[in-house]
Amino acid sequence: DRETLYGELVANYERYGITSYIFADDTFNDSVEKVAMLAELFARLPFRLRYTAYLRHDLLWKHRETAELLEASGLVSANFGIETLNHDAGKAIGKGLHPDKTRELLFWLRDKWGERILTYSGFIIGLPHETPRTVERWAAEVLDPGFPLDGFKFAPLAINRHAKRFHLSAFELNHE
Repeated sequence: DRETLYGELVANYERYGITSYIFADDTFNDSVEKVAMLAELFARLPFRLRYTAYLRHDLLWKHRETAELLEASGLVSANFGIETLNHDAGKAIGKGLHPDKTRELLFWLRDKWGERILTYSGFIIGLPHETPRTVERWAAEVLDPGFPLDGFKFAPLAINRHAKRFHLSAFELNHE
């Protein structure tokens, strides 16, 4: 509920002076309507909100108008889950945006946001359809100082076959 969220943000500001947040929503930009609603709500606050959030880069590609709304609403850093720049590996894990479009979007965001919004992404080593050669190729690109991310993290694919969580990933369910 937007008014409950508004009240919580104002109460945190009045009681504790909190103006910066990490929104741990898996997909902060899952709809244009949500981003617009939050931008309107954050604009009403009696302080300038600053936040970091997880964003889907494929949705930013599709709805570029949200980039401006995100900046206006107080976004200071964006965390993407790009995972790989190998198209076949990306498709295997549900990341179907072509790497050429990903690169184009990241350069566009760098031009649009400049240094006002920092961008980060995680990358997974060991995905299906990857080889040492394909990883070396795209990792060298990401490591290049001209690549349009402010930060990144490489991590190996981790599969816990004995996980006791409510939701198991496709890899944990079909680890073979």
